[in-house]
Amino acid sequence: MYVREPHPQERKFKKYFPHKKYEDRVSYAQELRELFEIRSPIVLDGLDETIHLRYGNMPNAVYVVNKEGNIIYKANWTDSPVVDQVLEQLSAEGQA
Repeated sequence: MYVREPHPQERKFKKYFPHKKYEDRVSYAQELRELFEIRSPIVLDGLDETIHLRYGNMPNAVYVVNKEGNIIYKANWTDSPVVDQVLEQLSAEGQA
């Protein structure tokens, strides 16, 4: 789920600004999807960040949800290699 830029206009996010309208969020999500070669669907939270707040308002949290809608992996900080490993395991088990 894409919620907001973690550090708009800082470090490697210099060209990204805080979202002022939903179209900004859509545009950034599309660009980052291409940049990081994300193949899975991306869900966008609203500007009010209702979903982000319900999941704990962590700046870079990750949740992996199986086909039944159960959270099977949760971390307060995204570690791409670990997430890749979890997804590979799900795929091998036929749950992806």
